[in-house]
Amino acid sequence: MAPHNDVEAFHEVLRSSKRMLALCGAGLSASSGLPTFRGAGGLWRNYEATSLATMNAFRTDPGLVWLFYGYRRHMCLRADPNPGHYALAALARENKDFLCLTQNVDNLSQRADHPTEQIRTLHGSLFNIKCSNAKCDWVQHGNYDDPFCPALAPASLDFPPDEKNPLLDPYHRIKHVTEEELPKCPSCGTGLQRPGVVWFSENLDRDMLNGVDNWIKAGKLDLMFVIGTSAKVWPAAGYIQKAKEAGARVVIVNPDAENEDEMNKIHPGDFAFGQDAAEYLPLLLEPVIGKLPDEQMKRLNTRRIATHPSTMQGFNMGRYVPPDVEGTTTGNRLHGKHALGSRASKLASHGALVVRFELPFAVWCTSCPKPTVIGQGVRFNAEKKRVGNYHSTPIWSFRFRHADCGGAIEIRTDPKNTAYVVTEGGTKRDMGEDKVLDGDQVILTDQEREALRKNAFAKLEKTIADRQQLKEATERIDDLVEASARHWDDPYTHNQKLRRAFRAERKSRESAAAAVEHLKDRMSLGIDIVPATEEDARRAALVDFGTLDDTRDRALTKPLFESTQRATGKSRKSPHTGSLETPKMLKSEKQAAWRKESLVSELMGNTRAAKDPFLLDTKSGNGESKPSSRLVGVKRKRASPNGDTPPASKALLQEASGLAGLVNYESD
Repeated sequence: MAPHNDVEAFHEVLRSSKRMLALCGAGLSASSGLPTFRGAGGLWRNYEATSLATMNAFRTDPGLVWLFYGYRRHMCLRADPNPGHYALAALARENKDFLCLTQNVDNLSQRADHPTEQIRTLHGSLFNIKCSNAKCDWVQHGNYDDPFCPALAPASLDFPPDEKNPLLDPYHRIKHVTEEELPKCPSCGTGLQRPGVVWFSENLDRDMLNGVDNWIKAGKLDLMFVIGTSAKVWPAAGYIQKAKEAGARVVIVNPDAENEDEMNKIHPGDFAFGQDAAEYLPLLLEPVIGKLPDEQMKRLNTRRIATHPSTMQGFNMGRYVPPDVEGTTTGNRLHGKHALGSRASKLASHGALVVRFELPFAVWCTSCPKPTVIGQGVRFNAEKKRVGNYHSTPIWSFRFRHADCGGAIEIRTDPKNTAYVVTEGGTKRDMGEDKVLDGDQVILTDQEREALRKNAFAKLEKTIADRQQLKEATERIDDLVEASARHWDDPYTHNQKLRRAFRAERKSRESAAAAVEHLKDRMSLGIDIVPATEEDARRAALVDFGTLDDTRDRALTKPLFESTQRATGKSRKSPHTGSLETPKMLKSEKQAAWRKESLVSELMGNTRAAKDPFLLDTKSGNGESKPSSRLVGVKRKRASPNGDTPPASKALLQEASGLAGLVNYESD
């Protein structure tokens, strides 16, 4: 089978092909000098070009969006179709079964006289105008006014090559275009006029897509051209697979078509040409369209020289070498230039070469005011410099600036560990890689276990019991992790339960503390009251308090012991003298009375009153004082009615004859 880039083999296939389909992208118009606003440099006044191509951006600031599209309209009108456009237009005129699907909005294919019935603009056109009101269907085709309206005049200005356009300088302030300065829809009168292109999150024309699908299904396809596009934007990229299903062989014409990644997508029988479409399409289609006119081929070189004057200066191109030194030196050396241009401006002085550096991992920028992470794969223009050696391997430094904050970040190679390290301006983002730390338990593989079994020293250190223990511990840890995950599946509910229990316990403690403070204040206690225990409750339950009635007063006035005279019997009157005399007692009765008196005296002397004397009601209901009770055996002075103090009682038994008890006593 012929190689994928064999031009002669492709010509043979082209001559035998009838129905053809082409999918074109921005790479077709790149040779005409149009910026694509894609990739790392896809900025317009520090705005992502893709962020301006949305309806939300138009609603927020329609003037800014119109300045961006006014500048693009002006650039497209200045550009000319290149030989690639003319070659496809010629193929369409020669073959009526050729259909071109273009994603470009520049109208360069139409300006190359491509038949309108054989081209479909999937993403619309910059020169079509429609209403921003979704309910209005007003559309204007072929509006080539430049500027579109007077307020957009700054977007249509031209400047010399050595002077920068202020519209492209993000630090140059430009006049803000208000909504009132933009034209409104002539049909509804409410919506603003907007570019007739398909913005992000908008749907393509359904009727047009159905027409393309019907054309593909109408018969077998022979060739499917993929020109100047990476085929990553859907639904346009889906037509490649549809063409394959219809029997087409794929022909890719793109500068990246022969890269290793792209070659993996090439199937046997397909073609891939890693060339510029503007240069290579006329050659590939020559068997059908013949040679293009010279004036159409000259437009390619004229446009390149006018648009990219600096790119033509590398590798001695455009450098004059006098005849007398020709062959002895180079044009770059003679003019003091370098083949790599401005990239090598610091190569001689600092040993630094500007290269395109892609971040191998995500980096936290430490210069930004807020924590900012730079994603893996972001590309920067970095100064590459050799800073040392690891044995014979050089250590390279890549230094670049973060666009958000302007801070410098330096990343160096680490040949010892075959890795990159951040040395300045940032830190590597920790992605939680598995790292074995000291004390970690390592789970061995089958090969490592087999090696340990064959090692004599390993048999001494690692026994079967150890391995079994490791296995059980591993399973146990896995079970605990799963149980913990299930238990904390809903952390909010568990947290709510804990807080509810905490609030209840807190209120209970606060209530108990308030009751203790109230008791201390009521009883004038200056001591701490300890919490009640279960033993205290058991003892308190044994005490039975009676009702509050007159039984208390009778009990308080009743003596605890009767006097000896009452206990031994009543006195009788003598018939001779007429006086009272006590009957004679037996010797045993006297001893019993003596022992009883001794017991009474001891008990009364050792017994204390159990009631506070200051809380007793010593007056009766009629205002008279109640007779005070006294403890038997205690001498006291009584106040006489006339204020004199009577002599003390002569005998202790006379005191006992009064009402004595354990309570209701007078206190000193």
